Amino acid sequence: MKKILMILTWLFALTINAQTVEVVDTISCAELDNPLVPQIPFEELDSMTMQSMDDRYVVVYKDGKCGIYDLMEEKNVTRVEYDELVMAFRKELEGEYYTYFRVVVEGKKGLLGISERNNQFVAVLMSKEEENNIND
Repeated sequence: MKKILMILTWLFALTINAQTVEVVDTISCAELDNPLVPQIPFEELDSMTMQSMDDRYVVVYKDGKCGIYDLMEEKNVTRVEYDELVMAFRKELEGEYYTYFRVVVEGKKGLLGISERNNQFVAVLMSKEEENNIND
């Protein structure tokens, strides 16, 4: 009986210790002084391409690199750091729309998708070697 009581006491102490440990590794975006995507004024960009006059997103160029610009919100969505961007398609998913671009950067090819709700984006890139391994 003493052994069971000792084990329960030990487990109870272990549970309390586990509950009191808290690690915070996030910060509020409001605390950031600099935006994550540097904003280049539209008039300072070298050029832009679009598929139609109704496009919300266009590919903009500066110093031989390109990025994506939101005409509706008048701001850069991505950094101007890609070698090539070409609008691929627009898709509705669970009531929200996403715009996708084919992308090339530093010899890697992939797809970049933008949420039209909040302009958050994600890029999936693959080197030629990785692409060949998938096709094998």
